[in-house]
Amino acid sequence: MNSHTPSLFHGPNRGALVRVALISAIAVFVASLVPAQLMLATLSALLHWAALFTGTFALIARERFSSDHLTRWDEALFLLAGSLLAGAFVDPAAVSAFLAEAQAAAPATAG
Repeated sequence: MNSHTPSLFHGPNRGALVRVALISAIAVFVASLVPAQLMLATLSALLHWAALFTGTFALIARERFSSDHLTRWDEALFLLAGSLLAGAFVDPAAVSAFLAEAQAAAPATAG
């Protein structure tokens, strides 16, 4: 590696990686507070929203898509990839069963 080639984990990339790690950790923490059947679906949704907000911030800041360091566009891509990965493991049958059980347990409201 050249002495002038930036490392992925140092310099301007460090902030982007720390932001992605922090956002992901917060999303995992919040998703762990919901019932187990909904955890992966919640994590997928939270990471998806985080990716949308990060992409919006990148658009507002007029960051370039291609750069020699990681940008908010890259952060949005990492978060979206995490969202898709979590969503791939969601069990729709378990989510539907949990929601049906929760709906049956809820008291009927007069409408």
